[in-house]
Amino acid sequence: MANELEPRASHVLPAAVSAWISGRRARRESPEDVLADLGLCLASEASESEEERWLRVAYLVAECRSLCRPRSRPASAGDTTATDAARILAGASAVLVLVGADASESSGFPCFPSPACARPVDGSPNLFERVAARHGLATPERLFEMSSFVANPAPLYDLLHELRRRECVPTTCHKLLAQLERRGSLLHAYSANVDGLESAAGVRRVSHLHGSVRLAHCCVCRAPADPARLRG
Repeated sequence: MANELEPRASHVLPAAVSAWISGRRARRESPEDVLADLGLCLASEASESEEERWLRVAYLVAECRSLCRPRSRPASAGDTTATDAARILAGASAVLVLVGADASESSGFPCFPSPACARPVDGSPNLFERVAARHGLATPERLFEMSSFVANPAPLYDLLHELRRRECVPTTCHKLLAQLERRGSLLHAYSANVDGLESAAGVRRVSHLHGSVRLAHCCVCRAPADPARLRG
């Protein structure tokens, strides 16, 4: 099982993670079952094999396990600067990236929820509030609730249409990920953003933890669909 989850010798997974994944697979669980237990949902390409999905799950579990382990740092160590980060990345051969909202801030793509993005400076309703009000929803959060989507998918389709119209472009951060991948040092990027700008920058080793406006699939059979055709 360990060999199945080690595509390159330099990217060795912890034995405990490989054993845990092996146990879940032995119980005939799917990668999606494991992610559901972790409270996650990864958007995947239609051409991706089950083995590739298991590999992505294994790397994500390994990273979460690593982040949860207490780490010590010298008392004299200061905050890591951009120069420090550039030096570390320049010499790194295996980089695993967790992408957050800051990576897309300069692209103009609206973030939600975020106090900084909650309302325009002039006090007018933001995009999410406008779409929610247009469809009679009590709060913007209702746009993302499955019960609301099942009852009426039009509000979410409307929001996706508004987001796609913005034609935001990848930022320097997204381009850096693409450069790391071309260099062969990017293990994988896990993005909490839905803008899909990692893929737009050319990054292929990316998983969208909350989905992507650039990807869509049927909720019943999971067949891929063209997001551009989804309209309210």
